[in-house]
Amino acid sequence: MSGTVDTQIQILHVDDESEVTELTETFLTEEDARFTMTTATSAEEGLSVLDDCSPDCIISDYNMPGMDGIEFLQAVRSTQPNLPFILYTGKGNEAVASEAISAGATDYLQKQSGGEQYRLLANRVLNAVSQYRSKARLRTTRDEYTAVFESAQSGLLLVDVDDNGFCYRQCNPRAVELIGKDRENVIGATPQEVLGPVDGAKVTGAYRKCIDTGEAVKYTVTLTQSGKRVIRDCKVAPVSSTGQVEELVVTLQDITDQRRHERELERYRTVFNELPDPVAVCDADGQYALVNDAFTQIRDQSREELNGKSSPYLTEVREEKPDAFDALRDGSLATLRSEVTADFSGWGTRTLECRLSRVTADDDDSIVIVTRDITSQKQREQDFWTKKHQYETLAENFPDGAVYLIDEEMVCLRARGEELSEVGFTPEDIEGHTPHELFPDDIASELCDYYDAAFAGTSHTFRQEYNGECYRIQTVPVRSGKHIEQVMAVSQNITDDIQDRRRLRQRDEQLTQLHDVTRELLAAGNPEEVAAAASESANSILDLPLNGIYFYDDSVDGLVPVTLSSASRELWDEMPVVDEGIAWEAFKANENRFYDDLREESNLFNPETEVRSEMCLPLGDHGIFILSSPESDSFDQPTVELAQTLAANTKAALDRISQEQELRNRKEALVRKNERLDEFANIISHDLRSPLTVAEGHIELAQDNHDDPHLAQATEGINRSKALIDDLLTLAQNGETVGEIRHIELATLVRHSWQTVDTGDTTLTVDVTSTIQADRSRLQQLFENLYRNAIEHAGEDVAVHVGETEGGFYVADTGAGIPATDRAQIFEAGYSASGTGTGLGLRIVKQIIEAHGWEIAVTESEAGGTQFTITGVSFVES
Repeated sequence: MSGTVDTQIQILHVDDESEVTELTETFLTEEDARFTMTTATSAEEGLSVLDDCSPDCIISDYNMPGMDGIEFLQAVRSTQPNLPFILYTGKGNEAVASEAISAGATDYLQKQSGGEQYRLLANRVLNAVSQYRSKARLRTTRDEYTAVFESAQSGLLLVDVDDNGFCYRQCNPRAVELIGKDRENVIGATPQEVLGPVDGAKVTGAYRKCIDTGEAVKYTVTLTQSGKRVIRDCKVAPVSSTGQVEELVVTLQDITDQRRHERELERYRTVFNELPDPVAVCDADGQYALVNDAFTQIRDQSREELNGKSSPYLTEVREEKPDAFDALRDGSLATLRSEVTADFSGWGTRTLECRLSRVTADDDDSIVIVTRDITSQKQREQDFWTKKHQYETLAENFPDGAVYLIDEEMVCLRARGEELSEVGFTPEDIEGHTPHELFPDDIASELCDYYDAAFAGTSHTFRQEYNGECYRIQTVPVRSGKHIEQVMAVSQNITDDIQDRRRLRQRDEQLTQLHDVTRELLAAGNPEEVAAAASESANSILDLPLNGIYFYDDSVDGLVPVTLSSASRELWDEMPVVDEGIAWEAFKANENRFYDDLREESNLFNPETEVRSEMCLPLGDHGIFILSSPESDSFDQPTVELAQTLAANTKAALDRISQEQELRNRKEALVRKNERLDEFANIISHDLRSPLTVAEGHIELAQDNHDDPHLAQATEGINRSKALIDDLLTLAQNGETVGEIRHIELATLVRHSWQTVDTGDTTLTVDVTSTIQADRSRLQQLFENLYRNAIEHAGEDVAVHVGETEGGFYVADTGAGIPATDRAQIFEAGYSASGTGTGLGLRIVKQIIEAHGWEIAVTESEAGGTQFTITGVSFVES
């Protein structure tokens, strides 16, 4: 038996028949092991037992000698009004039952025969005890709740909820105090009656929100009490046991002082955080207790990360100034100043001026650190001294020039620079003297004119020549406020710059000439003309008269001179074939090689050569370009680069001629091949087709007069021969070529191709929608041949399916399929598995595929037949 009672249940059973109590105890304890039975044979004995124990339930007979069951019940109720009491009697009627219930019996049960009555009795006992204990706990809880409710430090209100609105059902003393009204004026009143129309409406809105959301709602109410405004922090929560809100519980707190302190603290906090300078407060242990926004930014850490960490600034100041720090801590020193330079993750390296002050509040050993970023100020000071040192160093070591400082009397106050020593001066030779005391009159007068112009506020840049060198001089005024006190003159030797510009102009001209020569090289008609033009360009543009070009001749396996400059022919009477030496090695390795002095080389073709410097520049497979000089170290880097450019352009021209010649050879071979194909096609078309046509006519005449099956076989052979001729003509005339490529709707062409083939009862399924790019005629021929192939090999009851796949389309049938071992040879000319085809149909399909640049694969179809999949197709986007 199950129930809601978990602990032991003590039962007092009163019955004047002991056999009944014993039997009842046996059945009940077997029914539920939690039952413990105490028995009495009379009501008087039962009352005596009650004095010694406290049963959880009483089971009593009605008809007993002396005091009957009803009287026993009344006696029990006089001391224990709630104790479960079940009247269990063998004789009874409705009147007895009614009297028992009126007297306070928990339940009434009439004795019956059989064990079922004991199970019913056990169930009645369990229910009665469960309700009794629950009510007892509820009474205890209610008492505890009342005590807590009345003594709570927070104001508490119970609010009834009905269709007409809200009214206060209960409130505790603290709520009366916080609201400022007597309890009698609160209980039974509405929020508007207690708080007024404005605050009452606000509170009612919060109550309704609580009911609508089913969640607690917080709100505040500002009241006026004794002429002062007070703030109450409130929270309303729903109470529900049936799924609907039955009542509300409201808590109130006085937060008037808290709000005032919060506002005051917020003002201080705002000022503290808005300070532009980083500020921190450290506790007695030197750990951060409070930091402002600027401080978190310089440290690139949040307040949470900084609070509780030791301050490195405080540690550094304590170590650097221990006496002053101790004076600050004991109050004898009001403020301690220090500078700290460190890396700050939020700002980088910074120098901070730190001002430390002790908090003056009692029992507070905190120290306030107010910092100011003086990095810019320190940097300006450092920059000033750095620039001063740099300017002095620059002036003293001014490359290829000098710096002068001139006063209004044209006297040089300071002179520094490397160029001074180059012209035979020391700073002491120039300082304290005027230009006329140092330089020729024409130079000195020009300098003084420009100095005067600078003192008038105008800067100038001009050139002067002195001792064969060219100088660029710039004069600028040196101001102090608005007054020009001095003039600075900067002189720089630009002789080398002028010579460099001349060389650059010369190289630009050479590049332009090489560009023009390149057009000439590319326009040459044969390799010899290219070689001659290149050799002349090396002589006239690069000023390398000693040069020659050699072409490789495979008949002698060596380099044969093709073009030699006139200087080369004068130096060497005869140039043999080069098949060894440094030029041959450079050609074989196909890499440019440069030699500053051939006397240092051992592998020379001619050890007695008068050449000292040489460049060997291979021209690919064509040969080599050799440029030489009788002087050592003759080739500077610009000359080498220009020579390489000329050699590269020469190779490009030779490549072009070689490619054009190869193209002409291919074209001539193609013309000859086409002529042979045309001749072959003519033979097939005329010399073979005509006899077959004559034979076909005679067979038809013979069939009119004779019904001979051999004639039908002969006709079939002729038709096969004509089909073979058609396929051979297709192979010969079209081959792997395509005509005009167009946009083709694949579905339309697939169905049209089907109509041009004798398909009989064969069925076609088309699952294509795309448009592709192809030669329409040849694509139709592809489909026709694949259709015929399916019909020839599978019969007229075959089904053909054309569908799309990734990158292309496929043609599948339901025939017997092609063995995997035969798939590699089905595209070979003459292959035919049926014995009735020409053996060329799939060969033509393969050529059409290759002509379009597609690919074809043969696999087994889903129906077990053959599937041809064509990929690499160009689709047209819709």
